[in-house]
Amino acid sequence: MRAIIWGEWRQVLRNPASLLSLIALTIIFASLMGNSGGLIGVIPVYSTYFSEQELEQAVAQLNRDEAIVQFVIRDESNINSGLINQSYELAIELNDEHYQLFVARETPLKGVVEAELQSFYQQRDISKKGYEITPYTSEMYVKSETFNNEQTAPFDQALHTLFGMSLFFVVYTVSFSIQSILNQKEYGLWDRIILSPTTKTDMYVGQILFGFQIGYAQLLITYSIFKWVIGVDFYGGFWWVLVVIVPYVAALVSLGVLLSGLVTNLRQMNGIIPFVSVSIAMLGGAFFPLDIVSAEWILWLSKISPITYGLEMLKGATVYQWSLEQFLLPASILFGMSVLFMGLGLNLMERRAEYKKS
Repeated sequence: MRAIIWGEWRQVLRNPASLLSLIALTIIFASLMGNSGGLIGVIPVYSTYFSEQELEQAVAQLNRDEAIVQFVIRDESNINSGLINQSYELAIELNDEHYQLFVARETPLKGVVEAELQSFYQQRDISKKGYEITPYTSEMYVKSETFNNEQTAPFDQALHTLFGMSLFFVVYTVSFSIQSILNQKEYGLWDRIILSPTTKTDMYVGQILFGFQIGYAQLLITYSIFKWVIGVDFYGGFWWVLVVIVPYVAALVSLGVLLSGLVTNLRQMNGIIPFVSVSIAMLGGAFFPLDIVSAEWILWLSKISPITYGLEMLKGATVYQWSLEQFLLPASILFGMSVLFMGLGLNLMERRAEYKKS
């Protein structure tokens, strides 16, 4: 078994391009989407007074000065969801002569937004009345008590993107490492090794342990780079992060075994891995927070994605500051998935092997 694991690692060390490229992709996507994309500096706006065209004109005027914030039109339900889960720091309702400012949490952008809005209403009054007026004071309604409570955890766009991208890309690493079983069976290497003192159990365990090791190593390297090189704040939970990814990687390894049992050759495996990885990433909230999703069927389907629970535990170890008991449920679900996927996958592999012999 140790010889099998070492043999797989020697191949990786001899040609580390694929592993390094996935780590590089994680760093690139997490850096771009976490710092320049997403919801940082974006202020959602809606109105029950203006028509759609009037609202577009108002938002265009707000964005005319090219401030450090960008005002975007969102519907009211989207804004409420974003404020509740704190993926939006601020939100605005525009009316004819006043605005309402909704605050999810204290932010230095608040002063910038207020200044932009006051300038907007000044210009609006000037254009309506045709003469210079004194500085305009708007009616401001701050609803921080509704959106900032103890039951709502803070939202960190940079960390969410880092965790989402890392959990997404490691699916490829683990799945393609497990497909080595198919490769060896397809080219007859499996039968040759079994004729040696190595047992079939050693073969399976060796491949499974290697898949876990390389997946964990990829996440370890990625998070270490973001912690020690880039300087991302893990809220004091960096070492907990390295612990809670264990059940997630275990579930991915088992998922890889299941996929290997469902397909019959490497070509099918290479085709199904991208489809499955993107699907579970989208359902699990790797690309966007599930809190802003209103479709009930998507939220229901998200419960079958390992990324959902891996992402929750990573946030629990950092921004949510979970206690030990809070990790038990998602960890148990992931370990349950591991047992289920592994049992089904190995059973399918053995049945196919027996069918070919007969």
